[in-house]
Amino acid sequence: MNQTNTSKRIPTQINEFRGDYAFLSNFYPAPISYMGQTYANNEAAFQAQKTLSAREQRKFCIFRMHNPSDAKKLGRDLTLRPDWEKVKVRFMYEICMCKFMQNPELRDKLLATGESTLVEGNNWGDYFWGKVNNCGENQLGIILMDVRAKLQWNAKTKLVLEYTGMDDFSCPVYKDQFGKLWKDIDLGKGAEPNLYSLSFNHIDGEPSHPIQQEYTFHPAPYQRSSYEFEYRMLSKLQSDCEYYLGYGNRSPSILCNHSVQNHIARMKELWNGFPTNQKPEWLTWEQLLQYEKVMTETGIPVKNCSD
Repeated sequence: MNQTNTSKRIPTQINEFRGDYAFLSNFYPAPISYMGQTYANNEAAFQAQKTLSAREQRKFCIFRMHNPSDAKKLGRDLTLRPDWEKVKVRFMYEICMCKFMQNPELRDKLLATGESTLVEGNNWGDYFWGKVNNCGENQLGIILMDVRAKLQWNAKTKLVLEYTGMDDFSCPVYKDQFGKLWKDIDLGKGAEPNLYSLSFNHIDGEPSHPIQQEYTFHPAPYQRSSYEFEYRMLSKLQSDCEYYLGYGNRSPSILCNHSVQNHIARMKELWNGFPTNQKPEWLTWEQLLQYEKVMTETGIPVKNCSD
């Protein structure tokens, strides 16, 4: 017996973002985090970028603005940033990328549109972001197709991540083979890094959206040492030695118990407490003894013992 195929056929062109395809609209309720703020929908996030005033931008955050129509209306009364026409397409792309990267169910819906042409057909006269009577630039549709292509590529490509350093908040940062940065927002404390992309691809940028594709590390991911506190303490004591020998003018007031002997003894205790394979590369035993020598003897020329 023949069975009827009840699966919905994907059209070659989606001409408006309504009904089954309402999720493509910027008005669709889908919370996103962008540039350090959380918004209830894309429209609020986009309108907020029109101004450089932090006070005006906060009016659009999720705690104050839920209705996208209200966000669009408020956006007309903002102090418009002077470069808006040059940057608005980039903002729209980044916000749309955040929407589909941060909301997996919407990402799957976008991917399910396959290779359909996406057109924001409208009757409100928007010839730039959409089309009216099949006339217009359809910039939003183009952006959504670009985002879809990126997501399709992500699903096929395995990233290779290499540790590249720490940000200002001690979050480990990795770089993939394409130069994109990813931040572990769990500070390297978890069994697996909790990776997010970074706004403006800058090491100190805000976390943007979680990594979605397969990845591996080469070499192994950064893991915080169980001796992290001891490393920090030893580094601080070393800095105190440098200050004592330099701008501190050999004043014992900054040393442990105001004593060179106690200060060096504490450094030795910390250094000896590290396993052989975890001794600090930035402070050898010989350098530590040199600190002891120049700090306890007079008439020895002052120099940087860490050199």
